[in-house]
Amino acid sequence: MLLAGQAKAQYEERVLQPRERAVFGMKAGVNRSNVWDENGQDFKAQAKTGFAGGIFVSIPLVPYIGIQPELMISQKGYQSTGVFLGAPYADVRTTTYLDIPILLAFKPSPYFSILLGPQYSYLIHQKDQTSFGSASSTTEQEFRNDNVRKNIFGLTGGADLNIKHIVL
Repeated sequence: MLLAGQAKAQYEERVLQPRERAVFGMKAGVNRSNVWDENGQDFKAQAKTGFAGGIFVSIPLVPYIGIQPELMISQKGYQSTGVFLGAPYADVRTTTYLDIPILLAFKPSPYFSILLGPQYSYLIHQKDQTSFGSASSTTEQEFRNDNVRKNIFGLTGGADLNIKHIVL
């Protein structure tokens, strides 16, 4: 009886910390984007807000480091105004991308992560709304994306705050 009690006392079931287990989830939010270069003579650009959402999986490698691949739909674009041939114009461009980031997650605490990694963005839809003088038009382009220059390869990063079953 004494031996059985000692064996039971030394066995403890280990509960995994949030940063030590794989987590699947969904993301939803907003994107704020703009054009980088506005060197045109009478070109003024303003930022545009769009939807961003998708799925992710957080895979632990060791307790403090993991990877987090994601699959996101992201609306980006800009609004611009200017003057062309003496007439004012306004333009709104909305582009929809399939974003595929593969992030390295550094987890200094069980409830906080710092994310950084490469992202490939594939253009799937583009919509332009233009008004020139008193006339306006809307163009939605249905196209096959065969041109690699329409896609974006870059670096992205962020931070996650984990509160029970919610990640901010």
